[in-house]
Amino acid sequence: MRLHLQRHELEFEEEMRSREVRNEKQLAELRQEIDEKAKELKRIKNISEVLKRQLQMVRNEKEAMKADAGTLIKTATLMTSAELQFVHYQMYLALTKRMKSSAHVNYPC
Repeated sequence: MRLHLQRHELEFEEEMRSREVRNEKQLAELRQEIDEKAKELKRIKNISEVLKRQLQMVRNEKEAMKADAGTLIKTATLMTSAELQFVHYQMYLALTKRMKSSAHVNYPC
């Protein structure tokens, strides 16, 4: 009976050692997997940061383009206004000249 119990104790201890070895292997595999996932997460975070910076640059460029477009529209409007003033001035000069020549012909000095 004692031999039988000792044999069971030995089998039990052997099974426990075997389980412990398997558990340690699984633990090592899980740690390695965690390390790989952590590296992948870090890489993804770096990519995310790069994309965020690029998105901000695009937004800044968009705002700059809006400002440039606004400036161009204002400039075009001002140029158009200046051109109209120039045309009006030319018409005024032509009309004044005509009136002077007409007055000169009708009323010689």
